[in-house]
Amino acid sequence: MDLSLLDDDPDKFVSRMLESMLSKGASNAFLIVPSPLSFRISGEIFPQTEEPLLQSQVNRVVNIFLTDYEKEKLRRDLDVNFSYMLPGTDHRFRVSVFRQAGHLAAVIRTINSDIPSIDSMGLPEIFKDIALYNSGLVLFGGPTNAGKSTSIATLIDYRNRMKSSHILILEEPLEYVHKPIKSVITHREISHDAKSWNLALKYAMRQSPDMLFLGEVLDIETMENILQASTVGHFVLTTIHANTAVQVIERCFSMFADPMRQNQVLMNLALNLRAVVCQRLIRSKSNGVVPMVEVMINNHSISNCIMNRDLDKIPQLMEVSSSGGMQTFQKHLVDLIGKDKISVEDALWSTDNSVDLQIALRSAGLIDAISSSESSFTLYESKDKKKLSSSSSE
Repeated sequence: MDLSLLDDDPDKFVSRMLESMLSKGASNAFLIVPSPLSFRISGEIFPQTEEPLLQSQVNRVVNIFLTDYEKEKLRRDLDVNFSYMLPGTDHRFRVSVFRQAGHLAAVIRTINSDIPSIDSMGLPEIFKDIALYNSGLVLFGGPTNAGKSTSIATLIDYRNRMKSSHILILEEPLEYVHKPIKSVITHREISHDAKSWNLALKYAMRQSPDMLFLGEVLDIETMENILQASTVGHFVLTTIHANTAVQVIERCFSMFADPMRQNQVLMNLALNLRAVVCQRLIRSKSNGVVPMVEVMINNHSISNCIMNRDLDKIPQLMEVSSSGGMQTFQKHLVDLIGKDKISVEDALWSTDNSVDLQIALRSAGLIDAISSSESSFTLYESKDKKKLSSSSSE
């Protein structure tokens, strides 16, 4: 892209930048001095301009995005997140403006206006059961940019198509906008439609939600409120920054310093937690990305482990369980390789235990079949990432 257009006509530059993101399938754009304007495409970052951005140019772009309200919030908090619609289209973006090294910067994320289905994303069938829960707590974990928002949108969309419900969505900013089909859907954007997460949660209890989605648990008070909501019979779905099912549970109770309160939280989770879903993205053979998913369903054995703080036993229980939709990342990787969705090399890069993955692939009869058709495949006896020529996506 030509940065001179940004100096001459900032509005046109922003429109062309967003259109370019859409045409190239970029998930993110980065406007951070002194780097060039860059896009993230299939997990990799590619410069889009020959010259590095100047601070004055970043300021021009940011000024186009910000309303007076958002400018005031940025001045007060030094960070602001909001959604933006490309004029004349239904394409939406999530914009994060912040300060770095004393200057403004921005990261823009594409929000796909078309909500994919559970089947088209290759998500486990148990997602359809989870979407129709009547009560309890479901926690989604995974790193940033792991596709959690999209997977959750598929859950909400499935319920919207299958069941008459009141679905209440609390986010900052709003991402996917769902059109009512069988359900009544309420979208509330924090800071625009509600003053805070916790006030929104407090009043949500009086708004008769059948499914309550909260964008993220950021603090103790929010955790207290979602635990309370699930205790009194609501179906609550939210996200936590943790990479595995066990880490999600640990994150929930470790927010609290008091050991007695930690035990109370563990008791609550043992009784009311329905499922933990963790997701990462891995590069597909079609040069895109696919989700690899871990699903922990809270059965009697898992509940006892949570109640007694025997969390280290949970991975083994998940590994040996073949009922109820339970699956580990390892199991899903084997499934994806068997369906020829991903390469063994990328799977080895992404797994937390490459030796166990190789044993699982041997047991499934996949190693010989793959190694004979892919001459570049080498059986690794240990996870030496330096030997792998490819890297996984976020």
